[in-house]
Amino acid sequence: MGITGQALYTAVVYQAAHSVSSMNIALICAMSPGITVLISMAFKLEEVTQYKVIGSLMAFIGALIVISEANFTNLITMNWKVADLMLLANAAIWSIWTIYLKRAPKNVSMRSTLYIMTIFCTCALLPFYLYETLILDKAGLNLKM
Repeated sequence: MGITGQALYTAVVYQAAHSVSSMNIALICAMSPGITVLISMAFKLEEVTQYKVIGSLMAFIGALIVISEANFTNLITMNWKVADLMLLANAAIWSIWTIYLKRAPKNVSMRSTLYIMTIFCTCALLPFYLYETLILDKAGLNLKM
């Protein structure tokens, strides 16, 4: 869960930020509640109440209105970038992470769960950080004392 919910999600958002606007990132991420409900309903992963459906539909439709500038034909003719599609897939990954986070062991505190996820996230990201720092020299690590 630390790899998907923290490492992968964050890495994809930052990669997408190189080629799409922050507005697109925010709007596509705002669709996550709707995607969560859709995944929950499709795979029967959790109970979906009418309030979840209504709230998710409102968030989803609101994001579509803003993205399409209130002209839904713009969604078809829009110049979609690979990064936009990466963000949509990322929203689905976040939704799955959210659903499974609720299934975390109840006998382990939420703080301990967070620590464990953070350790997995750090282990997953460390090779990439080292590569960028030592090989590409992009992270700006200063090892001089």
